[in-house]
Amino acid sequence: MNKVIALLFILTSSISFSQDKEDCPDIKTGFYGYTGDIRSTIIYRTKKSQIEYNLNDDSWLILTLDWISDCEYHYTFFKVSSASAKELIGFKNSAIVLSHDDKGYNYKSIPLNNNLPTMTGKIFYRNDIPKKIQKKLKKVLKKNT
Repeated sequence: MNKVIALLFILTSSISFSQDKEDCPDIKTGFYGYTGDIRSTIIYRTKKSQIEYNLNDDSWLILTLDWISDCEYHYTFFKVSSASAKELIGFKNSAIVLSHDDKGYNYKSIPLNNNLPTMTGKIFYRNDIPKKIQKKLKKVLKKNT
């Protein structure tokens, strides 16, 4: 009987621990990009904030980040460079990593306090960002957070 109880404890503990440590890559910092129509947007992320910079029109937006787990974070629109995007400031969404591979991860973005649509997409890892652009993004993010 004690062996059965011990075995059950071990099994439930391993299940609990495996659920706590989710299977997500380290996505809390670094350079990323979107796929599809917004491929010209570069993302630079620190643990607490991120800047999304559009290479085509030199516009940017800054998000504050609140990590719920390794696979989920809430983001709030904090600052924008474009007057047409100012209405986004204060909007909060949840981003959930659905799956990942060596090129990036698939996500789902769910609005928490706004009427933005729920979206899914792919963010890919970027290690090809020129140093000049990296410096610019880091400077703009630091200046505005």
